[in-house]
Amino acid sequence: MFRAVRKGSDPSAVYYALEHAHSLFVTTGELEDLVRGAGQDPSTDKNRLLAQGLLLGPQEIFATDGINGAYVASVEKGPELWVDITEDDGVINTLGAGDAFLAGALKNPYVQRSREERAIRGSVSGSFAVETTGAHDDPPTEEQLIVRMNERTPRVKPLYDRGRVILV
Repeated sequence: MFRAVRKGSDPSAVYYALEHAHSLFVTTGELEDLVRGAGQDPSTDKNRLLAQGLLLGPQEIFATDGINGAYVASVEKGPELWVDITEDDGVINTLGAGDAFLAGALKNPYVQRSREERAIRGSVSGSFAVETTGAHDDPPTEEQLIVRMNERTPRVKPLYDRGRVILV
């Protein structure tokens, strides 16, 4: 999806999809590319970058930022929260951590969860991913995810306070 924006192809289908999307899961680098592709100069400030991303149309954004954790924004609240990475048992390989974040955040979509809980589940799921090499043919079970969430809940900080944006 982002290659069309990066390589200068016609990205109209990407932006059409963004206008109608409920949730957008991206890295902060991909969000910068999307903002740039829409003709804006992406902000280096994460809160402003998230706000620029919301102007593209999605109702909520989950933007992972590697070792810096993840950011969440919504149309209702703007830049909403930052979630730290979850402590792991030793990093072996970071390949797939972003995909694991997505899988954890979306796991069991029939259960209603807050954006904060989905971001925490994503962070915890990512902590399992970095502990292995290669493809992950044995993802954590719901029980393993819950145990780790209870043992090592990542730090969460709001990016706003009563409508006032807190710069991180």
